[in-house]
Amino acid sequence: MFKKIFNAALLNFWLFIAFACGIIFAFYFASLPIFIFTFITSVILVLFFYKQQQFLLSDIFIILLFFSLGALSYLPYSYNDADDFLGGENTYVLKVSSLPQKYLSKNAFLAEINEINGIPVMLRARVIDYDKKMDYLDKYKVTGKLSERQFNNFKFYTLWVKTNAYQEKLAMNMWDKATKQLSYRLLDIFKKNLNHESYRFLGSVFLGRRELLDKEEKGIFTDAGIAHLLAISGSNIGLTAVVLFFMLKLFNVKFKICLLISMFFLFLYTFMTGANPPVLRATIMYAVLSFSFFVKKKLNPFNSLGLAGIICLLVNPSWLLDVGFQLSFLSIFALILGFKILPVRPSKIEIVNQIKYLFFSSFYVTILITPLVAYYFGRIYVLSIFNNIILIPFFSFILTINFLLLVFSPFKLIAQAVGSMLCALIPLFYNLSKFLGSINFSFIYCKFSVKAIFIYYFSLAAILIFLVNRKSKADNKVESEVPRAILKDEPS
Repeated sequence: MFKKIFNAALLNFWLFIAFACGIIFAFYFASLPIFIFTFITSVILVLFFYKQQQFLLSDIFIILLFFSLGALSYLPYSYNDADDFLGGENTYVLKVSSLPQKYLSKNAFLAEINEINGIPVMLRARVIDYDKKMDYLDKYKVTGKLSERQFNNFKFYTLWVKTNAYQEKLAMNMWDKATKQLSYRLLDIFKKNLNHESYRFLGSVFLGRRELLDKEEKGIFTDAGIAHLLAISGSNIGLTAVVLFFMLKLFNVKFKICLLISMFFLFLYTFMTGANPPVLRATIMYAVLSFSFFVKKKLNPFNSLGLAGIICLLVNPSWLLDVGFQLSFLSIFALILGFKILPVRPSKIEIVNQIKYLFFSSFYVTILITPLVAYYFGRIYVLSIFNNIILIPFFSFILTINFLLLVFSPFKLIAQAVGSMLCALIPLFYNLSKFLGSINFSFIYCKFSVKAIFIYYFSLAAILIFLVNRKSKADNKVESEVPRAILKDEPS
């Protein structure tokens, strides 16, 4: 039993789970001596059992080792509670992570706060800047007051920076400088070739700048259950890579060269968007799978997902606590698990295959993420499975046309023609989404508790284990009946 669970083909996946569990444990229970003891003990036992060629036990203690590593990576931040700095004026080191929205007397934007009074923290906050000097992706040392509000039992922080407050712009690294220049370059292409509505839409879905959309536009997609499309995601970037790959194939470019060019584009795209978790995860998975073609070895998709998860959490352990990260990884896990346990039978008609794939993809993802969506947002989307079948192909087509706009942007007439097509398609997408979201019972208000989430996933796991065992028994029965059939037909 343990050999099936902790086999080498799934080791990366279990290492990711262990690392994530360590972070969660450190979040609730910060104890440096215990985690250091666990780390040292795990290293000793891994080496001992490996030397004794007890590889199963060695793998189990490797998993325990990664649990302690996850805890130790998050531990420096677990001692610091942002609530300790509420009310009074403090000194903050922050990085602007969204485009500042300009109002009459202030600017508003999201920022990652890295230090408070010299103490390291991991905090995402909305900044109200009355000095109106801070800019996108720049890093600053400022004085201000931190406030906190609660909504649906979740805390949200706002940093208030008054006019003429102490403000020092810190040196930018080469990464952030290049990211800023590329982002503004792409936004400039959208501005020159699109109307304002289409500019805001593509700025959101392609560059992850959700702040460009107004409240009504966000509400349309939230009601339709497709708000995940408005933030840059693995599906967006994966689709763009596939489009690039097949466009190169049309020019008879060799297979491996196509892979290399598409991988280079993905790394560039990850670089442009600041390496946020969904993009980084998609890029790593695409790179791992592409590498398998070069070495001519089929890799386990769970292992690819696990490797992507470990790298993301090594970059920033606090990403695990971000709802976008959780939903992104859980969605990919749902697709891999769903099609592995309940594969779709192919049809002779290609369009039927595509509809089947879209339906079951939407079904598997919805089944697995519903508890988290209900926990964080207080909604269960009843019709999201069917909405996705209609809207995702439409959305994918828009992204493909957008890719053509970027490719032909140096050619003014072609770029404007492609831009006009996008300006016609995007309002249609808005209207269709608005219609689907307005249907009665498109969603229901329902708030899940942590206990309800645990019961849901425990029940789902029990059902999946039953289906796997049933499938395994059916396969074994077929295998045992084949030799009998051969013997029966054999002439005496």
